Amino acid sequence: MFLNLFLQYKRPTHFRVGHRSPLWPKGEEFLRFDAMQRKRIAGAATVNFDQVEAMADLESQFGVQAQVRYVCAGFATRDALYSHFAASALVAHSTFVEPRRLRLGSGFHSYWTYQSMNLSSGQPNPGGPRDEAKNGLDFFTDMRAANFSASSLDEFVYNSSLAAARAKEGDSWKRRRGREGSFAELEEERRTEVVDEVRRVFSTSHADQIVQTIETAAVARTLDLEWMIVEA
Repeated sequence: MFLNLFLQYKRPTHFRVGHRSPLWPKGEEFLRFDAMQRKRIAGAATVNFDQVEAMADLESQFGVQAQVRYVCAGFATRDALYSHFAASALVAHSTFVEPRRLRLGSGFHSYWTYQSMNLSSGQPNPGGPRDEAKNGLDFFTDMRAANFSASSLDEFVYNSSLAAARAKEGDSWKRRRGREGSFAELEEERRTEVVDEVRRVFSTSHADQIVQTIETAAVARTLDLEWMIVEA
């Protein structure tokens, strides 16, 4: 048996004690991820909800034959990310949110807000009601009956390397790199710093997996890609 699984990972924003949001007590911290997407087109700032709309469509079309979720960590620092990953606790300390819980009339809320102390609930913003989510352990406990076909670390590294190499062969890559000039060089320096840090922190097998993910993401960013399908 196969189960379709669509996970869209998001980066959290941390709000400290004393924040101005009316959704959570000012004496408590909270986290937020964006459902809307911001871009600059011809110098003008634009906002769209294409991603959450696509996620909600997948959720509606597949029904019980798929699990479609936004996933966001219950912490917001790089040190916490590394420590949770090294302890195999990253999934357990993430929140899993169904796209339909971000609906607002015929459109969508801009954000999902939640607290690290309770990843099983949250509140959409602007002004949505408190609603259900799941932490990673509960989410995958519900799916234990499903059978998955997963790639080994070696296969993942090979496939990621191949995807990045093929993308670099294309004309689009060369044109983008040529236009960006010094900006591209700066991004390359930052990527190198992150890769070096990853190799210092993690074991070889985990480091190779992460480094190849970074390489693929760097190629995708240069090509201005927003969606990537990983087939296992």
